[in-house]
Amino acid sequence: MHKLYSRYLLAEFLKVFLFSLVACGALWLIADLLGSLDDFVQESASVGLIIEFYIVQFPKMLLLVVPVGFLFSALFTLLTMTRHHELIALQASGVSWGEIYRPFVWVGIFLLLATGYLSMGPANHAEGRRKEILEQIRTKSKETKTFKKGVPYYDSLRNQVWYVQSLDALKGEAEGVEITVLSELLGDEAKYVAESGRWNGNFWILKNVKVMRFEAKGGLQSETPAPMIQDGRFATPPKQLALLQAKPEELNFLEIMRFLKQTTNRSERALAPYRTELFQQIAEAFIPLVLLLFAFCCCGNETRRNPAAGVFNAIFILMAYYFVMNFFLAMGSSGRLPSLLSAMLTPVIFTGIGLWILNKKRIGFKS
Repeated sequence: MHKLYSRYLLAEFLKVFLFSLVACGALWLIADLLGSLDDFVQESASVGLIIEFYIVQFPKMLLLVVPVGFLFSALFTLLTMTRHHELIALQASGVSWGEIYRPFVWVGIFLLLATGYLSMGPANHAEGRRKEILEQIRTKSKETKTFKKGVPYYDSLRNQVWYVQSLDALKGEAEGVEITVLSELLGDEAKYVAESGRWNGNFWILKNVKVMRFEAKGGLQSETPAPMIQDGRFATPPKQLALLQAKPEELNFLEIMRFLKQTTNRSERALAPYRTELFQQIAEAFIPLVLLLFAFCCCGNETRRNPAAGVFNAIFILMAYYFVMNFFLAMGSSGRLPSLLSAMLTPVIFTGIGLWILNKKRIGFKS
């Protein structure tokens, strides 16, 4: 009996959920296409490049639409079953609310793992790749000409931290180059501050360089100028430097961890956006489960509303959640709140509100 109703609940929910994902994904695609259509038409972009343009954004799109579709579908399914007295029939058969909720929770746990993987992995490079393909379309070049300001790169293989004010990856030219060579204990061993750099195919040639060497305890040992330095240790290719963006939200979890581990010469305020983004990528995975609580809150024995009301409930809940989330993230990125607190406050607050409403309505996980 229990396996039968669980399969029925899961089947009804998944039908609506898949439809919601397709609908939300189509809306996202149409909105993005309207914004990019002028570039595609004016530059006569090939169909293959347009397809690639949207394929690289697919992980980011999923990260956006999965929580929305999950909340919409859970509300619609539960309100529909309530209106048709199906939930009352299940309760009359001895099925508790906790057992009714179970299939939804299992899907929520699966989505937690899936969105966690997307949030901490492939979704973070989507925006950077999007910009590169747009530039490729505009320049009609087979290679992507990457020109970025404030590019950080963290070369763990060579124990070097790079900071470049501007980089043209196609020409192999850079301005405002700062290379910090780290010791085995990841302390600063030496720093090379160059006016410009040029890639010769094997390593960088630095011009107008100031070389600073540090003691083991971190104090400055010496500082000498050099008109030019050609050192085979500085062999990180420009295309590799261009993989990472200056913006923390465009780095994945491991890249931010590596950056925080290797960066020793920045203030806590400068590192706050990176730490906040690191914890936010973890917190983002819990959004579907937190929102699911509010779907449970909107359903009960006394609920007889049209399922369409669930759409309006979902919109209000989503607006409130993302407003509060962005507010706390801004506080964390600016250093006004601890990074961990700013990222975790929103899911904790909304989880508490959801559990309180469930307890007040007495439709929690107990029968």
